[in-house]
Amino acid sequence: MDCIIREWKTEDKNNLAAMLNNKNILNNLRDGLPYPYTVNDAEEYIAAMLSADKTKTFAFAITLDDVVIGSIGVFRCDNIHSRTAEMGYYIGESYWGKGYGTSAVKQISKYIFEHTDIIRIFAEPFAYNTASCRVLEKAGFQFEGTLHSNAVKNGKVVDMKMYALVKGQVTELNKVFVYTDGKNQDFVSLCHELDAYLNNIVGGEENRAQYIPYNALDDIHDAIVVYDGDKAIGCASFKRFDNECAEVKRVFICEKYRGQGLSKKLMELLEQSAREKGYSYFILGSGEILVEAMSLYKKIGYKVIPNYGQYKDMAESVCMKKEL
Repeated sequence: MDCIIREWKTEDKNNLAAMLNNKNILNNLRDGLPYPYTVNDAEEYIAAMLSADKTKTFAFAITLDDVVIGSIGVFRCDNIHSRTAEMGYYIGESYWGKGYGTSAVKQISKYIFEHTDIIRIFAEPFAYNTASCRVLEKAGFQFEGTLHSNAVKNGKVVDMKMYALVKGQVTELNKVFVYTDGKNQDFVSLCHELDAYLNNIVGGEENRAQYIPYNALDDIHDAIVVYDGDKAIGCASFKRFDNECAEVKRVFICEKYRGQGLSKKLMELLEQSAREKGYSYFILGSGEILVEAMSLYKKIGYKVIPNYGQYKDMAESVCMKKEL
């Protein structure tokens, strides 16, 4: 059963108080909420939301069978940013990991873009709150950068991340790009598909056995998976090569989805992520037999270099490099 967002009701106060009286939730929210969180606190909050300016505050309860399981709101900014709004949300701990956060974010984003003149919604989760980041990514929000040392939470200076959704660009190429790592099961499955594809091109796994040891996923900490709905349809990743350089690994798009610009978008996002982590260059290993891949890399600025590392004695390999 999917959740539903609706306006707050005064009678929601008991469920709201019980849900927010939880440090595990408060640790992921901005300061200012009292703890313990009482029924009176909940009643005051609900009253404030119901009486707020309806052109600036869009606050909803997230419900399941009309029982409150979370809260979500979009709040219009002012001055030159009056058509931009900030979003905040939380889900009761017993409902974590069930997809309700993503559903609520999608619902309120659709509502805002259809019923107001707001053209950009942004959110700033703490960088350590990876679950919230994934909620935003699965709802189509694009990662725009890390806000370093942007807040003090529980006595610690912490980074935050900026995500945004722009009206008319609900998801890039109508797909959702999710940042993850080499342990993500969808990423692993796509890598298996990539291996099967490469085996077919070269006439069997035995003809690319020398490459297999260098494609392990254990040391990949930065990957992106692209989804069409709930279906994983492509991936790309990189891993550290040295202090200045990272190596591109495991770029793949399922056959049905090729020719839509997804590989180019994956590479753009991958390069952005590497720059955020302080890398100056990307290197990669490809081959002339991989015609489409070679064409893509050349179009987006990669230059052929002498074969490096494991590729030095592999004559069929072509190595490339790009300054980020």
